[in-house]
Amino acid sequence: MNIMLIFLALLVSFQSNICVAGKILESERTYVSNQLSITEKTRIETSEDYQKTVHDQLNEKIGPVYPPHSLVFHEKSIKNKFLFHASYTIGDFGLRTLQSQRGSRHLIISGDSNVFGEGCKDSETLFAFLKPAVKDVHLYNFGHRGGGPHNTLSLMEHTSALATVSEAQGLFLYHFFPAHMIERVIGGKNYSGWDQGMSPWYSLDDKDELIYHGPFKNRSLTKIYQWMAGSDLLNWLFPSLPRIGQAHLHLVAKIFEKMKATYLQRFPAGRFAVLLNPGFSDDQTNKEFSEKLKMELTKLKIEVHILKGATKNVAELTFPDGHFNPEGQREEAGLVKTKLLEIFFLK
Repeated sequence: MNIMLIFLALLVSFQSNICVAGKILESERTYVSNQLSITEKTRIETSEDYQKTVHDQLNEKIGPVYPPHSLVFHEKSIKNKFLFHASYTIGDFGLRTLQSQRGSRHLIISGDSNVFGEGCKDSETLFAFLKPAVKDVHLYNFGHRGGGPHNTLSLMEHTSALATVSEAQGLFLYHFFPAHMIERVIGGKNYSGWDQGMSPWYSLDDKDELIYHGPFKNRSLTKIYQWMAGSDLLNWLFPSLPRIGQAHLHLVAKIFEKMKATYLQRFPAGRFAVLLNPGFSDDQTNKEFSEKLKMELTKLKIEVHILKGATKNVAELTFPDGHFNPEGQREEAGLVKTKLLEIFFLK
């Protein structure tokens, strides 16, 4: 899928451009995505016990999230024409909540804004469409807007998010779009500015062990990338930095390895798998990254599967900013359901 189509518009930093009126947080900004000038407005109704310092600390650990236990009204428009107008119910740790039947097993699905359900009402998300197909299963949405596996790993390491899962048996499924999400994990130029460098920064040492450095804003290279991203000339000369190589794929795989170990430490009877999604479009780069990353994950004994592409046109399944629209969420739920029934027998 075209990286520019996937370019995410995250909530701007709560340290600027936000008006606070009691327990209401509001923001508005205009930006360019997929060569479109988009106006984004967000209104957040926080809980009575909202503390900005606590929220800031959460952003610092896992990357930008909405305030815990809040109700979010989110809209995007082009020249006063709505792309979407949706509301999100936010629970613990900025994760999106959903009405899910209880069950004897859990199904945690993590991923980016498409798993979160950007632009879609609570009744229009992947989980809402998947719910009828998974009986006796409690669904959990660990999706992170604009995030990647580094955000999820930091969530698992630095919060008690896994403690909110009450069923001992189940499946943790990470839904991964290789091309643009690899850039996020490595802190590439194209994603150095949208989150103010707040996403977690991981690297590998000489012993091939994962190191957590805090947010990417602590890295000198991030400031250089942010400066370059503000120049049309430099973006034209260097459309993507760094060039993704085998070492980057290995880093992503090691993050998944640590995620699996963290999950299984708490749920020994659980199962961990990565679902690679080459995207709705016939993008050869995504397909190549999917195959290469599958090899890296297999070496580390991580269960991995590649999702089949959608049968419908991309324009029918996405908003103009590239996120899945409700029909795209329905289509994706069908593809995920097929894979779950095929492999995990979640009936």
